[in-house]
Amino acid sequence: MRTIRIVPVLDIKRGYVVHAVSGQREQYEPFYESCIVSLPDPERVLRWLVDRGFDLVYIADIDAIEMGKVTVRDVIYLGKMLGISLLVDIGKVGIYERDDAQIRYVIGTEYLTSAELDAVRGRVMSLDMYGSKVRLADSYREPHLVIKMLEMKDAIPDVVLVLRLDIVGTESGVPLDEIRKIVRQLRELGVREVYYGGGVRGVEDIVRLCDVDVDGVIVGTAIHRGKIDKPYVLCRTC
Repeated sequence: MRTIRIVPVLDIKRGYVVHAVSGQREQYEPFYESCIVSLPDPERVLRWLVDRGFDLVYIADIDAIEMGKVTVRDVIYLGKMLGISLLVDIGKVGIYERDDAQIRYVIGTEYLTSAELDAVRGRVMSLDMYGSKVRLADSYREPHLVIKMLEMKDAIPDVVLVLRLDIVGTESGVPLDEIRKIVRQLRELGVREVYYGGGVRGVEDIVRLCDVDVDGVIVGTAIHRGKIDKPYVLCRTC
């Protein structure tokens, strides 16, 4: 038996933790109905997570992603002070930030044209999917074609986050067969760690993902709904 890591995500917009749904960022609203905190304050949520043993958190700065204005520097600083590791998405400007032992910047495929994929070499990349296609800045491509482009460019990411952005926040379930195929191709490419996010309903979906060979699962809504409150899940079926 093994365990699978849970990576909480804080989507932050205009200073609030928001409920990310279906990748429609202009419609994201503060998560007032959260079961874990009384207010959608990033510091409160981060401290709640740390108190329960979570030591890796994914922070998405929606303002930076949409407008290029980074607004989460104070949250990053707090995470460092609390001694946890962070995956931080601040949009395309993250390419120019330097990773360190605690903070790694996420470079989304949606920020890059096909010609710019070299930027993910050795970095953390999110494979930004809408339906069955990967979104690039200049096109939508089949996942295997994007992975092939990475191979041809020798631009192998160190870590990949496979994100089904169209089903985040929906708790609609996980497309296991689709993700299994993508994860296998990423492993063959030489990616060291692979995480998945999107549509997770609770612990049962995470246990199912054990068979897909992911290192961890990125979760937001299910944590705020009180369905997941531990940093690891035992893969009983593995």
